[in-house]
Amino acid sequence: MPTRPDTINTTVSTAGTQIQIGSPSAPVIVEEFTFRPNVGITGIIYFGAADVSSTNGFPLSDGDSLEIKNQDGSPVDLSLYWIDASVDGEGGVSIFHRED
Repeated sequence: MPTRPDTINTTVSTAGTQIQIGSPSAPVIVEEFTFRPNVGITGIIYFGAADVSSTNGFPLSDGDSLEIKNQDGSPVDLSLYWIDASVDGEGGVSIFHRED
């Protein structure tokens, strides 16, 4: 089946607040995705599960990226992933291919 590139932008309005990447009410299920902080951020983006924070999240700076896919090849639900930020108003983008 043909796919097309798509993105989800996620912004943390208030540093220290977990923000969900996808939405459980409109799930985005993909084979894999890449998350990267927005270009020019000045702080750190923390990537992880619903309890993500500066102490347990995977830290990403400007220019970093993280590829997510299941080792067994099963689909990935973007709503299972969350971000936090060290600076108000910063965030990142999830890049993936969606089936048409």
